[in-house]
Amino acid sequence: MVSYPSQSAVNFPHNLTPVSTPSLNAWRVPMWVNEDEYTVCTGQNKYRMYDAETLPDFIKASVSMIHAFPFHAPTYEGRLHMEAYTNHQDERLDDIGWRVTWNLYMLILNQQQLEKLDG
Repeated sequence: MVSYPSQSAVNFPHNLTPVSTPSLNAWRVPMWVNEDEYTVCTGQNKYRMYDAETLPDFIKASVSMIHAFPFHAPTYEGRLHMEAYTNHQDERLDDIGWRVTWNLYMLILNQQQLEKLDG
């Protein structure tokens, strides 16, 4: 775990943290993407950094499925921290994850996956 390890993490919306989703028995986990650098928030001020080769397979699978749907960039007008946890894309992404902005994703991960990221 690293706190603010690079420019990507510095740009990460720091008011976003993993949020429990009891109806899915899962977590909504924010991930910031900057080119081939992936910053996953695993807790308050806790981040894991990956590149395309080290990104866990379960995240690669989720991102591939998210990219299979067209992205409609909504305008949040300063409400990003509240709106990021709500899927404004396709309802079929509710249990996978979705794109919040061009660089921010919200992943749906189970407890075991989140713990694996957290080390």
